[in-house]
Amino acid sequence: MLFFAGRVAMGWQLQRIDTLPKEAVFKDRLAFLIEAARKPGSERLGAASDVATRLTAQLHACGVPVAGLVLPIVNTLVTLIWLQFSVLSAKPGDVLWAAGIFAAFSLVTLVASTFSRTQGLAAVAGTLAVVFGGFAAVSFPSALGAAQGGALWDSSFLWFDELLGFNHPALFAWFVWSPHVMQFIAGCYGLTILVIPLTCISLVILKRYDRVRELNFLFASTITIVVAVAALMPAAGLITAVRLPADVLMALPEEAGVYHLDLFHALRAGMPMAYGPFDNPGLIVFPSFHTCMALMIAYAFRDDPVMRWPALMYCICTVVGTVPMGSHYVADVIGGAAIFATCAWFGRRYRDRGPQTD
Repeated sequence: MLFFAGRVAMGWQLQRIDTLPKEAVFKDRLAFLIEAARKPGSERLGAASDVATRLTAQLHACGVPVAGLVLPIVNTLVTLIWLQFSVLSAKPGDVLWAAGIFAAFSLVTLVASTFSRTQGLAAVAGTLAVVFGGFAAVSFPSALGAAQGGALWDSSFLWFDELLGFNHPALFAWFVWSPHVMQFIAGCYGLTILVIPLTCISLVILKRYDRVRELNFLFASTITIVVAVAALMPAAGLITAVRLPADVLMALPEEAGVYHLDLFHALRAGMPMAYGPFDNPGLIVFPSFHTCMALMIAYAFRDDPVMRWPALMYCICTVVGTVPMGSHYVADVIGGAAIFATCAWFGRRYRDRGPQTD
């Protein structure tokens, strides 16, 4: 009786299965599965797909590539796996704070992108989500990369610099020859992370949402690649490999080139420690992410008749300050520039082929 009722409820013909050919049984079941796939469940899936497509187009129009919001999540998932094989342990409170801030910026971006009048707000909030999420997410991989051991690459980078003919003591001496120039260049280097959102705001004022989208794509992609390379090629920094005159060292800004060394050496020694997304003072040596950021700022204003010159000067000052302030090798600057150029090429393709709103 139950068998009969079940057959009626599913709409199958009342015919004994054992009286049908095997091919007919297979076709009967296949037809049932196909029909089930067309029922409301698949309709809901289709509706969700339409919403995701529409939302992607809205974010794209506001200058927020989906990749910028997804890459921090991917990096976080990689971190969760990597932590299982490391002496580091995550600080739950700091992780929750970072996740909450990223989620808040992302939520504001999603809501603001649905209204034409809040397009600028969506662009700024999206940029803050990309920048904050990017730094918070890669904080762990950069530390885990330093803690995994392996040979340092300082001697190779120094050899490359010397092959190019760079005299680092002379370069540092030039940097400190004028305290006012040194402080200006050091200020440009230190403020780069804040200039990225300011660049976004300027582009929003200029109604260049295509450039905002390009900026966010470049930030998210370059920081991911830079950290991956740095994890494979760790280095302590130029200031540990070059003998500098005492008067030059004394003239450098406080902690210039050495601000990362305490944490770096502790990680290299394999010391167990609780670590959080706000604890990274900048462990990356090769390649230079400051070079990537400086170039993306100049690149964003490349065809603006007014802003391109200040942006270019800021870029030059930041790149010049990268070696003494960040304890970078010239090889790091060249490596960062190469990564930026590669991502910029892909960014142009993304910009030209991205989704469009109706």
